[in-house]
Amino acid sequence: MGTASQLDALKHKIKEEIKASIVIGATIVLHEPGFLPISEGKAVRVIDSRKAF
Repeated sequence: MGTASQLDALKHKIKEEIKASIVIGATIVLHEPGFLPISEGKAVRVIDSRKAF
């Protein structure tokens, strides 16, 4: 984990790289590793039952 100024610099760098890439400003929020919840649902399979031409 870095200092507050290092984290601010990282947030600024990420924001500028995203803006340069997609031409839209973004709000960047950094969290501790493991912060995001594990997916609670199971992936749903999609079966394409259309007839081929």
